[in-house]
Amino acid sequence: MGHVNENIGEYLQVAIDTQNFLKIVFKTEYEQIFQDWKMNNWKWTDSFEIDALLFQGKHAMVINALKNKVSMKHLLQLSSALFSSGYHKMACETVLHAVNQLHVSAFEDAHIDDKMHQNLEGRSLLLLSSSPNDVLIYAVQIISASLKALLNVDDEHQDYIIGHLIVLSQLMWPVNEDIFLHLLKLVQVKENGFKYPLFFSYITQIDILEEFAYLYSSETVTLELSSSEETTKHTITRGVNKEAQNDFKASVMRQVAKSNEPIKNLIFQFLRNEKEAILGVML
Repeated sequence: MGHVNENIGEYLQVAIDTQNFLKIVFKTEYEQIFQDWKMNNWKWTDSFEIDALLFQGKHAMVINALKNKVSMKHLLQLSSALFSSGYHKMACETVLHAVNQLHVSAFEDAHIDDKMHQNLEGRSLLLLSSSPNDVLIYAVQIISASLKALLNVDDEHQDYIIGHLIVLSQLMWPVNEDIFLHLLKLVQVKENGFKYPLFFSYITQIDILEEFAYLYSSETVTLELSSSEETTKHTITRGVNKEAQNDFKASVMRQVAKSNEPIKNLIFQFLRNEKEAILGVML
């Protein structure tokens, strides 16, 4: 996935303008040819119509056309239209449905192409394939943008919103390091502490682990984190007792040991296994 080059955008615009011209100026002839050639049966016709509607920003029409479609491409297009229309929770639910169609074996490669990073704040034209890599990155972008919009408006779920964003920031590291540092500042000033039980299940980025280890040792904020290992059931809190301190250190070391594992696989597991936790913080 990445920016569509300017020429491709122009080609699509020309195709849309040409079709509109034919429909208006040669309406009768166009309709006759469309019927005679049975163009409604051509596979690319519906696809072009949806692409044209998305390109023109007619998101309501896209939503209506795709609301009952379940193919990967349709789900991605529908999530785009929903997000652009402000239906962030529905957009996330739709893109998570798309992610659920992927297979974990697709993410065994640890490579991530930084060129595929795209900020979804603002209108942009993207060329998106249905490859597992593209779908995963796009899903993370949709969900991250939706969560960011909630940071300052939802105090009740803020810990989970911050936690989810920290998990997702690992995918395009170090591109997303500044985002993490901003989130870390939000954690540092939380008067009632920070609680995110999924931390030790999905954080393996060493820089993030180091920052939280320092935060824990400095005792400036109460951290309540949960170990991912079945053998450790204690809640991790700052300075409570030696056992808790040892648990925290052991949990950090376990995650450090996993730092070389494919991050795409971890993020895929997060999106697939924590769907309810993600959607649960959405308004």
